[in-house]
Amino acid sequence: MYKRLTRYGLAFRHLTFIRIVRRTLATLFPIALIGACSRVFQQAFFSEEGFIYNIAYFYNWMPDKVASAFRMVFTGLSRITFGMLGLYAAMVAAKYTARLYHRDDQMAELTGIAAMLMLAFRFPRSGNTVPFVWSLFSGDLLFIGLLVGYLVGLAFRWLGKPVKFTVHEHVITIRRRMYRALKIMLLVIMLALIINGLFNLMSYFNIIDVAYGSLQDLSNGDQPAWIKAGLSFAATFLEWLGMSGPYNIMNATSSSAINANLSYVLTHNNWHVPYPFLGTTIYNSFWTFGGSGLCLALLLAVAIEARAIEDHKLVRWNILPILFNSNSGLLFGAPVLLNLFFFIPFVLLPVVNMMLAVGAIALHIIPTPAYQVPIGTPGPLVAFLGTNGNWMSLIFSLLLLIIDVCCYLPFVKLSLKVENEAQRLDQEADEHAEA
Repeated sequence: MYKRLTRYGLAFRHLTFIRIVRRTLATLFPIALIGACSRVFQQAFFSEEGFIYNIAYFYNWMPDKVASAFRMVFTGLSRITFGMLGLYAAMVAAKYTARLYHRDDQMAELTGIAAMLMLAFRFPRSGNTVPFVWSLFSGDLLFIGLLVGYLVGLAFRWLGKPVKFTVHEHVITIRRRMYRALKIMLLVIMLALIINGLFNLMSYFNIIDVAYGSLQDLSNGDQPAWIKAGLSFAATFLEWLGMSGPYNIMNATSSSAINANLSYVLTHNNWHVPYPFLGTTIYNSFWTFGGSGLCLALLLAVAIEARAIEDHKLVRWNILPILFNSNSGLLFGAPVLLNLFFFIPFVLLPVVNMMLAVGAIALHIIPTPAYQVPIGTPGPLVAFLGTNGNWMSLIFSLLLLIIDVCCYLPFVKLSLKVENEAQRLDQEADEHAEA
């Protein structure tokens, strides 16, 4: 069984697109990690709604101007790191794809950037002063950047010619490469312009906003459990692909149903709230231990199974951001995104958590969390604080975390073994090539 899974895992890793994705994620890991830490300091430490800001009483001893200055610094750092990961991904993926086929990777990089900028451009409208859809550049829509970069690299493969680089390249050589790549660049940009026109039409008729709003209404409503499970599966599957933007129910922190639950708890002495199985509430309380996909459980499983120095470094560097639910560093460093071995636990375990929480609430084992918690609250504490310090909620969350870690362990173990086997095969191939 193990040998069969290893064979399938190695075959999946050797798919061209997956090879490009893994190299791109490895290259961008430092930027993703810095972005994750920046978001933690911005939201949990220096935001007025932040977890550390409130429990450490920053508002009593830290001047507002100092907190605001730190918040602005980390906001800017977050925007140029995590907020630009999609753009960086298009550039790096285009480079590695072109290099894989011995094409002009420098011109492919520039073309990847130009294609992403063209896709994100929005034609001016009355009242619209923002020329780009900045969300297309962010890590929330990373898959689009990876796909654009890969397709740009393939365009250079199919339409370009092999290139040999020298250590000291003269200007005339660079010009020759530029002229050879110019037609490919123009073709790619024209195709991006056509796709951009379709996006602008969809934006003009508010098609995308209406679709997102419909999904948001489903997550906020008192829907049947199977609908909540389906939405949870869709959300984590998109996260696994690198597409958290289209449906992120964490964005919903206020609605009539949420306010009705809070009002009931404040005016009554019991927890029989009108919306006990609210999707957003259950999501925030039991679905995001360490960010989407229960990454806190994954990090603990890696810490238990890790043997290599690189794996221990991955754990140490990601402890802080994962504790406060910022997981982009781990998603890139493990990597989790488009990793076949993490698909089952990353996508299905959050659904299991939600269903167990629904059952516990239905059996009155735990109350429905009704209070809003500070931003960046560690995942296992969300239900505890959301129920105003109900100890059974804390115990239930910790039990869920233990179950999640145990479920992650075999997948982490298999992933690490396949990674070691792949490295061994790569080293043998390199030695054979040198011989």
